[in-house]
Amino acid sequence: SRSSVRPVQNLPRVDSYSPWEFWNNVTIQPGGSVNLDSSLDYSSSDSAKVTVLSANGANLGDLVLSAFWAVPALKLFNAADVFTGDGSYYSDARAFAFPIYGSQFRLRLTNHGTSSVTLAQVLIFTRAL
Repeated sequence: SRSSVRPVQNLPRVDSYSPWEFWNNVTIQPGGSVNLDSSLDYSSSDSAKVTVLSANGANLGDLVLSAFWAVPALKLFNAADVFTGDGSYYSDARAFAFPIYGSQFRLRLTNHGTSSVTLAQVLIFTRAL
């Protein structure tokens, strides 16, 4: 299920806030993909930070995270950065920082493995400049 967007004060800068949103229990079938469309506005941000945590400690080595960006005038998203889930100290949790290439963000989660991957949570966090 998807949460609502909740701005949070980011001290000490009073004119800054850090919006975030999250999804729980996201399952990606083997060879499949899931798109998570963010409702945040990234036009005044410098990066979209994403963390994922697998359910039941499952390994995330076969997970691929892709960033797609758009602006309101475009009908389609454009592909940008891609990160893989391997190569971290923790096998069941990852963190990524995507540069901003538009105001609208789509996170595509792809499972290149042979069994389903369930993420207990996916968090997207950005800081307004």
